[in-house]
Amino acid sequence: RVDVVIICTPTPSHYDIIKKALTAGKHVMCEKPLTLTVSETKDCYELAKKLKKILFCAYNRRFDKQFNTLYQRYKRGDIGNLRMVKFTSREDGPGKEYLQNNRSGIFLDMAIHDIDYVCWLVGERPSSVCAFGSISSDNSALYRSADDFDCVTAILNFPSGVMANMEDTRAARIGYEQKVEVLGTKGLIQTRNMKASELYSITQNSCQSEALLRSSEERYVDSFPTELNHFINSIEGKEENLVSAESCIIAMEVSEALSESLKTGSIVRL
Repeated sequence: RVDVVIICTPTPSHYDIIKKALTAGKHVMCEKPLTLTVSETKDCYELAKKLKKILFCAYNRRFDKQFNTLYQRYKRGDIGNLRMVKFTSREDGPGKEYLQNNRSGIFLDMAIHDIDYVCWLVGERPSSVCAFGSISSDNSALYRSADDFDCVTAILNFPSGVMANMEDTRAARIGYEQKVEVLGTKGLIQTRNMKASELYSITQNSCQSEALLRSSEERYVDSFPTELNHFINSIEGKEENLVSAESCIIAMEVSEALSESLKTGSIVRL
């Protein structure tokens, strides 16, 4: 009686659950990252193809109204040829239990959403990447204990000449900030941070806007059901699976390359 399995467990458990669910004849929707390694991800997609089942990785940003509208406007030529993409992600950060259970590092766990969106937008696989990181928050002991970073920046170079700059910061203490800026030969498109409301107060001594939303669950409250509906529609043949095996593998490869660059301080070529 069960047709679908949705996996929202800690990342190290994804691989085994995906394979068991596919083998049992179920379509699978899995939270990002699909697995801990590129080889495991390829293995899962090969199994899904063999068994003719949908395997959908929940790259949620593609289904957000702002992010998707930006993508559509760029694709229809509103800003001409793409030159630069800037992606900023800042959050309060996960707790000790989350970091201990996921053990995947900031690029695979947090920044992979940004990586997927940038590569989807550009429509290419990066040719080279480099990354730098620090442990600089007032919760630095937690990230050191998890052998992770709380602030990273990355540069992605694409074969067409497009460049992308990404910043991912945890323990930011400002709320949940997510914004993208896309520069083309004919113009610029930007997304806006989402706030608790659009109220703006002005007095004799100050101007004040509302605080940012606090979490990804609040920020993406509308895109979660949108991606779930897309998954169901793809199973029923009404829509083509928007997150292909190839795009998911590319995001994993870029994440691994950035993690390598973070450790070695070198440019990594893909």
